[in-house]
Amino acid sequence: MTEKTTAEYESELRASAKAETRTKEAAGVGLGALSGAGLGAAAGPVGAIVGAVAGGVAGALASLALEASNAGESATDEQLDEQIGVANGPIGTGSVRQPPQRGAYSSAAVGAGTSTESESSEPAEGPIPGSE
Repeated sequence: MTEKTTAEYESELRASAKAETRTKEAAGVGLGALSGAGLGAAAGPVGAIVGAVAGGVAGALASLALEASNAGESATDEQLDEQIGVANGPIGTGSVRQPPQRGAYSSAAVGAGTSTESESSEPAEGPIPGSE
């Protein structure tokens, strides 16, 4: 079995995205036509036909508008990812201006207790009451 190249993967991804878009558009047309026919049926058979056509057109336009909105959001997300370093950058690394670490974390932060704690020390909020 031969391995696929990056171009082949990208081609498959584009084809899959186009098929998904067509499916969403078809669903928009179908649901628009169905709802238009239902509303137009109140005016009789001719109203159902006119309603189905008008609903189909409205559904197609709505699905196209949603697709355009999603494409705009994706472009904005990609631009933001590029700016913060998610796509092609060193996300999680310190910047050049970040000062070096000056020592280990505090013992309390890593769960080892405080330096003033001892066997006889009392919590700051007072002794723990008995269960009686």
